[in-house]
Amino acid sequence: MRAKFLAIALAAILIGYVLLLGQSAVALLGSGEPLGMALGAVLMFFPALGVYIVWREIRFGTTAERMTTAYREANGGESVELVMASIPATSQEAMARVEEDPDGWQQWFAAGVHYAQQGDKKQARRSMYHAAHLYRGTARTR
Repeated sequence: MRAKFLAIALAAILIGYVLLLGQSAVALLGSGEPLGMALGAVLMFFPALGVYIVWREIRFGTTAERMTTAYREANGGESVELVMASIPATSQEAMARVEEDPDGWQQWFAAGVHYAQQGDKKQARRSMYHAAHLYRGTARTR
């Protein structure tokens, strides 16, 4: 719940930022001065980049939430203990499961949870992103 509130607050701040910077960018673009027009173009780029990043993170968060629900249902229902029992105990076990079924989002999801439990946030996020792509059917082939 806290993460959702934070995402909504971040999106609201971004909207205000885009509006304020957008006004300045339009004014600079309309100035007719080459330097002003260049600065206006740059000011248009950063809000667009911010919108893209926030959209991507919100999309990832909602997909991760749906994957968690689907994984939980596929592995014993609502019991957290049953779900956690299906998470690999070692990195070797996690990768062995992924190698057995590299196109299965559940294996990548479980590997991501394992890496998160081990404190390897970079590998956890990479695994979760790949699981999300597989879950949505948008995975890129390696």
